Amino acid sequence: MLPHALARARATLPQTQLDAAERRANLRNAFVLADAWRDGATLPRDVALVDDVVTTGATLADAVRALRRCGVQTVEVWAVARAELAPRPDPPAHCRET
Repeated sequence: MLPHALARARATLPQTQLDAAERRANLRNAFVLADAWRDGATLPRDVALVDDVVTTGATLADAVRALRRCGVQTVEVWAVARAELAPRPDPPAHCRET
């Protein structure tokens, strides 16, 4: 187990009102290896990330990238549930491009 292996590199916006593309942009390079693991600790070759709910996968994708940058070869993702994104409603007629 690697408790607290990742840390936020910067503040990010809440994800709840963002669509998939906005979530990916919001979380790009948001995670780094935590200080405790940067001080010469050797990471294992294979890691499993555990998440409660996967919505778009943006958080996990950036976490995987951070681990791979630090030399982890294989990252498995284990999630309890996958959320379905509801389609956004069409904008009112006066807001649509013509």
